[in-house]
Amino acid sequence: MDFLNAQYSAALVRVKQEQSSDGTLLDQVSPFLKLSPLIILDLDGIHLTSMRLGELLNVAEAYQAQWPGRFPGLNLVHVSDFNRKVLETAHLQAVMPAYATADAALQALSRLA
Repeated sequence: MDFLNAQYSAALVRVKQEQSSDGTLLDQVSPFLKLSPLIILDLDGIHLTSMRLGELLNVAEAYQAQWPGRFPGLNLVHVSDFNRKVLETAHLQAVMPAYATADAALQALSRLA
């Protein structure tokens, strides 16, 4: 996890390839939900299976509970073409916008602020 320089602090969380002893994706992200209203999940090398998509939805739900009405605060970076199509099919791009890089996400978010 890194904190990026921006108008707002943003937590960059690198999503692990496989579920590990650290628990679920929500377990991995939860500590940062309280620290920053901007969460950037790095999906580099991640293949979105239905199980992983469910984990992303759990994170999105926890984010909305922590930061009600805040949009877009949960962002994805390094999203493969396959994963982008999965997000489109599930109609989740509005909930979790995808960007090529963390810098691109921060630039887009600074324009919305």
